[in-house]
Amino acid sequence: MGVLYASQDKFAGAVLLHKRALRGIEEVLGSKHILTLETMGSLGNVYMSQGKLAEAEYTFKRALQGFDARPPKHASRLRTIGNLGMVYKKQGKLADAEPLFKKVLQEMEETLGPKHMETLESNHPSTLQTIGNIGIVYKNQGKLAEAEHTFKQVLRRKEEVLGPRRIETLEIVGNLGSLYMDQGKLPEAEHMYERALEGFVEVLGTEHALTLQTSIELDNVRRRRCRIEETGESPLTSC
Repeated sequence: MGVLYASQDKFAGAVLLHKRALRGIEEVLGSKHILTLETMGSLGNVYMSQGKLAEAEYTFKRALQGFDARPPKHASRLRTIGNLGMVYKKQGKLADAEPLFKKVLQEMEETLGPKHMETLESNHPSTLQTIGNIGIVYKNQGKLAEAEHTFKQVLRRKEEVLGPRRIETLEIVGNLGSLYMDQGKLPEAEHMYERALEGFVEVLGTEHALTLQTSIELDNVRRRRCRIEETGESPLTSC
């Protein structure tokens, strides 16, 4: 029921139900039981959806302490590590987020082996999301070459797995457009934004927030290109 409330954006009710469930499960099964820890993780997700990042961070850390005390490693532990990384990313703690996202990928490879990992990376959306998060962290840290390599890797695989017109794929196209803007590669940025806009219009329509935001970004690129042609300023000059 708590998950249902969260899916309907009734976050206050979802928090109360998750806390009640967590209290009951913990009393009966103990603080280190897998169901207790998974309920903590679910509560952390609700907090993150509410924007209560301090509460989400505390809850994910508490769950992670429990998972770390349980041999062997459980799949829910990796989800918790990734979710804590998302909290850090939202908080702007990029130096803390980067190693967590990398840890998720590293442990998946250690568990499954490189050959299985290669297949998983090419076909599992959650893994692609983790790699994409690493790209966003790189971009926000100013590691633009690393970000470009990561976004291109994710885009290629998402196009293969999900198709070029899926929203998740188009968001990566837009991320590349933003990255190219930061790099001063304006023709490449314009091409990416045009591509993303065309897809969003087709999939979401002309009035969706993603469509409108991409249209604004495309207009910004074109205005900057015109200004450069008129004044001869550097493509890296801030708007």
